[in-house]
Amino acid sequence: MNRSLTISLLLTNLLVTSCISVQEPYQAPAQTQQTQWHGDLGGLSQADLDPAQLSRWWTRLNDPILNDLITRATTANLDLRSATLQLKQARGQRKIAQSGLLPTLLADGSAAHTGNGRDSSTLYSASFDASWELDLFGGNRAKVEAAVADLEGAEESRRDLLVSLLAEVALNYTDLRSLQSRRAISQQHLGAQSEQLAIIAAKQQAGSATELDLARARSGVSNVAAQLPGFDQQIDATKNHLALLLGLAPGTLHSQLDQPQPVPEVDIRVAVGVPAQVLRHRPDIRSAERHLAAETYRIGVTRAELYPQFNLTGTIGLESITSLLSSDSLVLGIIPGVQWNLFNGGRIRQQLETQTVAQEQALIDYQRTLLKALEEVENAITALAQEQLKNSQLKISAEAATTANTIANVRYDAGASEYLSVLDSQREALSAQEQLAVSSGQLTINLIRLYKALGGGWDSQPVQ
Repeated sequence: MNRSLTISLLLTNLLVTSCISVQEPYQAPAQTQQTQWHGDLGGLSQADLDPAQLSRWWTRLNDPILNDLITRATTANLDLRSATLQLKQARGQRKIAQSGLLPTLLADGSAAHTGNGRDSSTLYSASFDASWELDLFGGNRAKVEAAVADLEGAEESRRDLLVSLLAEVALNYTDLRSLQSRRAISQQHLGAQSEQLAIIAAKQQAGSATELDLARARSGVSNVAAQLPGFDQQIDATKNHLALLLGLAPGTLHSQLDQPQPVPEVDIRVAVGVPAQVLRHRPDIRSAERHLAAETYRIGVTRAELYPQFNLTGTIGLESITSLLSSDSLVLGIIPGVQWNLFNGGRIRQQLETQTVAQEQALIDYQRTLLKALEEVENAITALAQEQLKNSQLKISAEAATTANTIANVRYDAGASEYLSVLDSQREALSAQEQLAVSSGQLTINLIRLYKALGGGWDSQPVQ
């Protein structure tokens, strides 16, 4: 081994063994010290989260059509497909960052023939040129760590989008069934009042009912009939939004969803766990934490630019006019190099300060995400518990209003009261039944929002 090669190897060994890192160790911040939820749990349980229940929570609503819509949405939703492509891009960026830790190798070879006859000769050559940036201060390793954190954050962002998509499909489907139920109630009252209008018109012709009674009956029929177009508009709009969530054109789902179905019934037996467990389960929080980690590692990437960059350039070649396999054909050389950006007008220092601000902003975003998650769960728990109480009272009210309406009709037919009392009882019965229908739909909606707040559904699909 020649002397220059020996010196090069010794210098290289010295540089590698003196390697230090400018990257400070990263530690995820604490989440919460809260040990229980503050709201009234109602019929909920603070037992540990049930992963199996949360994974496919929508199946607990026992609606085959909803199951079908959600299955189609998870494969065709355009936002989810876009997030999958972003995830693939992040994987590519990670591989690019990892390649910076490895040497670059180039191969070259040639053969040249010169002269004529006995004086001719052929020169053979083959070489491998290698270059390697020695990551002595950890800049490239910090790039890899940042790229890995970006990739993991992209995975969690896609999962968070999946959680929102599942809830959005279920919420719109519940809205649709609630609107159809309310329209059916109005249609039923319209039919009953139309029959009554015909009876009163006949009585008025016979002189046993007044013109005022007839006018009031007509007004009641028209008021109920005027509600139907509004329901139809909202029903069509909800179907169109469901089509959008499934990546379909407006109107595509009309035939499948035209037939009214009951609002999916809820099963309140849900374990909500403790705050710390929920926060660990939610992908939006994990995404925010990974973003914070990436910004932290990028501080190390920037700080490494303040230090010199060492690299090795090496050549291993074979060159001969006889045979490349001869002992004297080997050519070997290793040259260490250094590059140091000593003066840059404060650019790197400013970049470091800017990146530190970016990391502080990421920390604030993470803390905001934590607080928002706690708020969502607390509100969802309270809303579900209170809607249960409201729904039970509305059931009593609807039954009483229906009974009052029946009695008012009997009294009017017997001539014991005016038709105004019948109209009042009809309006009250319609209002009470519609409020009950709205509350029943809201009960299911609040349960869906609770599942979303708990981070349910993100593990129903494997990572793409």
